[in-house]
Amino acid sequence: GLAVPFAEWIERKYEFYLRNTDKLKARRGAVEVFRDLERLGIPQVIVSNSDRIVVEANMKALGLAKPKTKSICRNDVRLPKPDPEPYL
Repeated sequence: GLAVPFAEWIERKYEFYLRNTDKLKARRGAVEVFRDLERLGIPQVIVSNSDRIVVEANMKALGLAKPKTKSICRNDVRLPKPDPEPYL
């Protein structure tokens, strides 16, 4: 098994992820739909089971990190998806 303390493993995981956000690719059509709805003035919130640091890195990498863009991540709720709490 891996002989690294959990906290160190998490730190390494985030360091690697954040160094490689330039390789992220959105699901086909997702950013376009987001921008179309934004142009129509329809409020949106990005909901994710990822930690805040990952959600913010993803939003920045995909060009969605704007002052008006809201997001909810697993750090914001007691019960993550599939519980409805993140959507309420």
